[in-house]
Amino acid sequence: MQETILVIDDDKRILQTFARNLKLAGYSVLTANTGEHGIQVYEEQRPDIVLADVRMPNINGFGVLQAIRALDVQAEVILVTGHGDVDMAIAALRAGASDFIPKPVEHTTLSAALQRAEERLRLRRQLREAQEALRASEEHYRAITETAFVGVAIISIHGELTFVIEAFAEMLGYSRAELVASNTPVPQHTTGGKRFAELTSPKEHTRYLNMISGDSAQSRQQYETA
Repeated sequence: MQETILVIDDDKRILQTFARNLKLAGYSVLTANTGEHGIQVYEEQRPDIVLADVRMPNINGFGVLQAIRALDVQAEVILVTGHGDVDMAIAALRAGASDFIPKPVEHTTLSAALQRAEERLRLRRQLREAQEALRASEEHYRAITETAFVGVAIISIHGELTFVIEAFAEMLGYSRAELVASNTPVPQHTTGGKRFAELTSPKEHTRYLNMISGDSAQSRQQYETA
């Protein structure tokens, strides 16, 4: 995936050099020669990575960083600091910069910083895709269970109903709210809700106890004494 980089520097010569080299490296490049313009470009274009010089008139690199992070707390902002200025580099990281590179900017240093930024972007995209897939799966599962013609319920080890579909509640003559317990910080006690033992025959209740005791004797003891 081709990343878009916004370069912000008040030195037009440096700005042109950055733009040329980054385009040769395969990036899509946006430029701005003031902090104000850079913030405006970011807000309009939302580039993937921002390279901003620290020392600029009016709004400097730190001001740019603050404004961009207000728009996107996860924005990849790399600040370009003065050569050997350790205090400035530390200040950049403390201010929330994703990374920093010193002047004069060397190709290997810039490439390494961009690779780190791209890796963070890749991981965030993977996480977002996984979350979206999980959400879609949950919605699909819920749609299936809600339209099922059989009763579906989830029972805790303490015997409380923690989830039921509407069909299950209707089969028993209850509303869903009447069946599902509202848990308090102490899991053995709930407000409202029904226990499995209240809704089943002694035979089914014994069968359930035998089932959970096969997994854990402690689980059965917790259920019986809750």
